[in-house]
Amino acid sequence: MSEHRHFLPRIERELLLLFFVLPLFAESPVRAEPSVLALSPSLSVELTLGPKITMGISFDFRFSVLTEDPRCYNYDKQRGLGGFAQVTWINFSGWRVAGGLHGGGFPPTVAGVDAEFGLSYRTRVGPGTTSLLGLQLGVTPLFNPVLLLPQLELPFRVILPIQVPSQPAEFLFGSGVRYPGTFQPRGASLCSDLIAGITARHSVRA
Repeated sequence: MSEHRHFLPRIERELLLLFFVLPLFAESPVRAEPSVLALSPSLSVELTLGPKITMGISFDFRFSVLTEDPRCYNYDKQRGLGGFAQVTWINFSGWRVAGGLHGGGFPPTVAGVDAEFGLSYRTRVGPGTTSLLGLQLGVTPLFNPVLLLPQLELPFRVILPIQVPSQPAEFLFGSGVRYPGTFQPRGASLCSDLIAGITARHSVRA
């Protein structure tokens, strides 16, 4: 009798499927006009320092409830709070899935920040390693929040083990691109006062 081998155990395949399907449901109610919700996917590379040094490719999806008028976009006033889901392929041999809450925004500058809090589960990533269930804490500097341009980000995360507290913590350093930006409202245009300010600055320089 032939034996069927699966790349991942059943529970891990179901978790991955859940993280890929949830964004589809989150997107469906806000397809029309400018919305108070911002939907934002990203792709990044990730270095992990822990019991084993690993590299990974990470997909991250975030939705945010915005605090400002969503009909126009002014980066220095935009802030939000919402949820996130992440899937990371580690060393071509293991996976990490995470989810939780995030929040942040852009002060009056072109750089912003987004903080996160949630749970993370990692499979084994090679001989001598064990799976890890932990508390995920992170902060992500955000750059280039201009509408219609990709947002650059440099996430830093710490995974604190909770199932086996004696396990060492893991430190994650990443670099990625996100579009639309984390707090860019869907369907919005630039605010008229922001456009006027940009035009005035260019006129003075001329």
